[in-house]
Amino acid sequence: MTDKTLPPVPPSAPVPPESPARADEKRQRILDAGLALFARKGYHATAVPEIAQAASVATGTIYRHFATKDALLNAVYLHWQSALTAMMETRGDTRLPVAERFAGDWHRLVVWHRDHPDASAFLDSHAAMAELEEDARAATHAYRMALQGIVGAAMDRQEIRMSPPEVTASVLHHAAAGLARDARAGALTLTDPVIDAAGRLLWLGLAR
Repeated sequence: MTDKTLPPVPPSAPVPPESPARADEKRQRILDAGLALFARKGYHATAVPEIAQAASVATGTIYRHFATKDALLNAVYLHWQSALTAMMETRGDTRLPVAERFAGDWHRLVVWHRDHPDASAFLDSHAAMAELEEDARAATHAYRMALQGIVGAAMDRQEIRMSPPEVTASVLHHAAAGLARDARAGALTLTDPVIDAAGRLLWLGLAR
């Protein structure tokens, strides 16, 4: 009689843990895909499987890095808002006349928006979202404070017209983001001369 008992199946070899470098690379791909899709479609119109496909990862991989879709939104927002703020907090030569310092800070602000179109569109359209948590909102506040710093010292010395600092920060932000938005739509090209001309118009409104 033939023994039809199958031999025991050897235990599967354990799956080696993912290296930290590999995990970080996947996380960055998820962040990049989230930014691109949120910028183009908006947060609510973007599904997690779409992000996974764009990042070339499994949907479950996203949840190993970010507990929820909201957590991914906040991570993307915090990263890019902090990057913009860090750039604005890097001041030029404080010995220059205030008009020259303003021109330099303005130019750097618009160039950042021009050179980071997805981040510019995403920050511009998602800053007021209810899903943003305390850290993300604190990053927005830090950015607005950095914008106030562009003209704050000049106001203290009464070298420019007095206005609430938060109003001036809002004007600068929306002017820069608006130019970048029009550039993405093809309404204009943000060359250096165009950026500087816009800065001169703003300065005419600020100077005493």
